[in-house]
Order: sequence, then structure tokens, then C-alpha cells
Amino acid sequence: MSAKVLHSGGDELYTDVKHTKPLEREIIDVTLIGESVDLFMETKRSQQDKPYYMPDKKHLLEYDDPFYCEDTPEKLKLRAFLKERCNLNDERENAVFEELLYGVRSVAVQTPDVLNHLEKLGVQLRSRRDVERFTALYSAFHNTTRMPCNRGYTPDEMMQMTPPEERFKSLSLGPNIRKSLQTGEMDIEDFRKQILTMELPSEAMRFDLLKQLARHQALHSPAGKAEEGRAQRSLSLWQREEIQEVLRKMTIPLKQVIQAIEEANEAFTRFWDAKTGKTVYLADPLMTDMTEEDKALAAEMENTPERFLRFPTKYEIHQYRIIEDFIAQLSPGKAQEELAYAIRGKGAFRRFKQSVRYHGLEQRWYDYLAEAYRELAIRWCAEEGLEYTE
Repeated sequence: MSAKVLHSGGDELYTDVKHTKPLEREIIDVTLIGESVDLFMETKRSQQDKPYYMPDKKHLLEYDDPFYCEDTPEKLKLRAFLKERCNLNDERENAVFEELLYGVRSVAVQTPDVLNHLEKLGVQLRSRRDVERFTALYSAFHNTTRMPCNRGYTPDEMMQMTPPEERFKSLSLGPNIRKSLQTGEMDIEDFRKQILTMELPSEAMRFDLLKQLARHQALHSPAGKAEEGRAQRSLSLWQREEIQEVLRKMTIPLKQVIQAIEEANEAFTRFWDAKTGKTVYLADPLMTDMTEEDKALAAEMENTPERFLRFPTKYEIHQYRIIEDFIAQLSPGKAQEELAYAIRGKGAFRRFKQSVRYHGLEQRWYDYLAEAYRELAIRWCAEEGLEYTE
């Protein structure tokens, strides 16, 4: 371990992860692991299946400096603004820029947070025009900066790597369509059938159009005009048949379900977002502080609960029962007896892990656990009415 990074494995961060091989361990910036691993976990979940950026040797060595940042035009324009419009000398401007760089690389920092932080640092934006100019420069700098959450790629590069059909996950009902539906010029039931049968880039887009149509009908029904809240509550009932029809056409990679099961913990509840096809994470406010992103997600789940399917939680996975089943299927003998004794009382998981390693059963246990998780994932898909792909 150095002063800057930890060379760590999953077995050192979690209690129920097998021993990590040297080449599978991770180099982790120490700023991501303080009193908890929340920021590290948030960065990891932002990375998901993104590819790694591979710098050339010269630039790779430059990143030994934690404040190194490529001299892009966007960076130079932002720094020039800080000097000229905020009247900062070289030393002060360098210190402020390092604060901005730290923020732009953090998954939790938003532009309003940056403006508040500038004020705390004593940096004055003298006019509304300066605020708008800074916001534009900061946004451009953000989009062209290499980030841990993108595994080294910039947001602009990630956008260019995304196929055009994947960049836009939804369509909006335009004002002309809404007006035609409201006046009766267009029949809402006919339009709904068109949505169900028309060619679209993805089923997620079809799902979103049905949701918009359902909300439009609910809000323009007599109940919706009299009481918007009641119309909103009727939305889910009106949608249920259509949403289930769409979900039956959607598929989910089985490995995505298995990963959600493997990563289940008390701090976050994992959901499948039927609109985007991605796994989303909702923080438990009793376990960790909720970010603005968490609050926005919670509000979205309250407004459109049919869009999100909850993956099995840690308490529903029953790993202790899986351990008991594993021990039961072992041949009678010393190993089985000692493992059965090890899981009694407090500290059962730790003692079990030590015991399987001692008896040379570690790989056999992880193979058994992987198969149990796979069976649980298949059962979850069946219960939710989802097809899965291997």
C-alpha cells in the first residue's frame, strides 16, 4: 500500500467474497475509501460494463500526479476565465482549479454543488452573465475530462462510442399528437394499438410511449381534471395490461440478474429499470446518506413503480440456507462435521469461510454458490414474466 492507492481485493472489502487472485485485485485511490466504501461502490456501479481507456506510456506515467489533467482547449478556457474574471493570481487559481478537478471526477458532484463550493472558497462570480459563462465552461470541461466512473474515457468519448440508436431511449408525444388525442381527432385506443405493433428501436422506447399515453389519458379524463392525484394513482391500473405485454417481449441477460444477486447488500437495493434495461441502485437512508441522484430515483419509482422490478435482496437470497444445503450434500465425515459446527452462533460466515479453505473445499463451495445464484436468477425471471438470455 502507498500513500495514494490501495492494492486491494474483494475479500478485503467484503465478508462473503472468495480470496482474490493477485492479477484480479484492484488499484484503488485512497480518496474512494475513507470511513466507508460508499464512494468506491458508487464509482464501481457507474463503471458497469464500460471498456477501459488505454493511454500511451507517456500519459500513463503523467497520471502518477493525482492532479494531472490533459491540456484540452476546454481546460485552458476554464482556467483563463478563473484568472481573468475572478481576479485570481496563479497560486490561488491553481488551488481552485484542483478543487474543480476533484469535483469533476466525482460521480456525486453536480453543477449547483460546484457553484456553492466556489462561494465557500471565496471565489466571486460578479454577474449573472459570469455565472452562465462559468457554467458553460465547466460543463464543457466536464465532458472532456477523463473520469474513473468511465474507466478513463471522457463523457464525450462515451457518447461517441454509443450507437446512435442507443443514445436516445425514449420518444415524446408532441403537442400536435396530444392536441389531436384531446380533441378526439385521433382515437386513443387506435393509437395505443399502433404503439404496440409499430417498429421501434427498442421495447424500452415502446414502454415509455405507453406510459406517456396512459398519463395523458388519465390527466384528461373527468377524474383527472377533478383530481390530478387520483388520476395519477389510476395510471398504474390503466397501464398494467399494456406494461405486462411490453415486459413479456423484453429480455434481460441472465448474468445481469446474477450480478445483482452477487452484489446484494444492506446499503443498496437493486432494481431492473425496464425503460433503460440497466440495473439501478437505491440507497437505504438508514444505512447511507442519500444523494440527489438517489432522491430523484426514489421519486421516479414512486411516480412510475411499474417501470422498476426489484432484484432479490440480501435477506431473500438466504445465503445461510445455501451454506446449510452445501454442507448437507457433502459426504459424511470430518469435513462435514466441522463445517456444520462452524456455522453455529455469531461469526458463522467468517468461520465457514476459514473452514472450507482449511479442508480444501473452497472452489467446490464457490461453484455450488454460483449454481445456486444462477437458479435463483432463473426463478426470479420466471416470477417476473421475463425472458432471459445466456
